[in-house]
Amino acid sequence: MADSAPDRNGGGRQEGGDRQEGEGRRQGGTPQKGGAPEGAGARQDGRALHVGLTGNVASGKSTVARVWEGMGVPVVSADQLARDAVAPGSEGLAQVVDAFGEAVLAADGSLDRGALRKKVFADGRARRRLEAILHPRIAALREAWVRAREAEGAPILVSEVPLLFEAGLVDAFDCIVVVHAPEEERRRRLVEDRGLPAEEARRIMASQGDPEEKRARAHHVLLNDGTVEELEEGARSLMARLAEEAPSGDTLGGPATSGLEINGPDNRRKETPRPDTPRPDTPGEDAG
Repeated sequence: MADSAPDRNGGGRQEGGDRQEGEGRRQGGTPQKGGAPEGAGARQDGRALHVGLTGNVASGKSTVARVWEGMGVPVVSADQLARDAVAPGSEGLAQVVDAFGEAVLAADGSLDRGALRKKVFADGRARRRLEAILHPRIAALREAWVRAREAEGAPILVSEVPLLFEAGLVDAFDCIVVVHAPEEERRRRLVEDRGLPAEEARRIMASQGDPEEKRARAHHVLLNDGTVEELEEGARSLMARLAEEAPSGDTLGGPATSGLEINGPDNRRKETPRPDTPRPDTPGEDAG
C-alpha cells in the first residue's frame, strides 16, 4: 500500500555524477508554487516526458511523489490504479471474489487487501491468476490517465511504480528515478512505522529486486538517508532538472547537479519479468 504519511526519517542526499557522491554543480530552474517548475515544456517531439518513479518498499517514493504533485506535476500511482480496478461494484472486484472467495471482502463490501495478500503472496499460481484479472484493467486505466494529461498539455508525467524493474516496465518510460534508502532503515519503517510483523517485513523486502542493481540502472537516484526535509529538497531539485531537460528533448543525463547520480539510457538493460515476483499493481503490495 502507498505511504499514508512521509517516512519519519527521510533524506535527500543525491548521488554525484560519474558515480561519485558529494557536491556538484547545481543546475535547474526554480520550482514555482501552484504549477510545474519554471522552464517546463513539451519535448521537441511534442510528447510529454514520461518519468517512472520507483524504489524498494519503504524507500520514500510516496514522499517524492507528494512533493512533485505539490509542484503541479501530474502523478499516478500504480497502487491507486490497482485500488480503482477493484473498487466496490466494479467488474474487477467481482472477478476477484469469484476467484478467491468472499473471504477477501471487508465488512463494507470493499476489497480486504490484507486478506488477499495472504492468499497470493506466497502462491505463485494464485498471484498469476490475480494478475490476469487485474493487469488489463490497470493498463487501461493508466492509458486513459496518460491520454487525458497529454490532452491537457502536461509536459511531464510521473508514474509511481514500486516494482518497475521486476515487472519489465523499463521501456515504458523516458526516465527512471530510483529512491534509495538503507536496508535496515527500510526494515525499521515497515515494523515500527507501519506496524508489520518482522517476518512479514522480511518477506516483502526479500521478494523485491536488488536495490543496488536498481540504483545502477536508474537515470537519477535520490538517497533517502537523512531527514524528510532533505528528501523533499532533493525531490524539488531533481524536478527542476527534469523541467530543463523536458523542453529540449535531449537525452537525459549529462553533468551532475548537486550530488546527483546520472546514468545514460545505454546503461539500462531490458527486463523480463520474473515469473514469481509480486507485481507493483497487486492489491496488498506496499508501495512507499
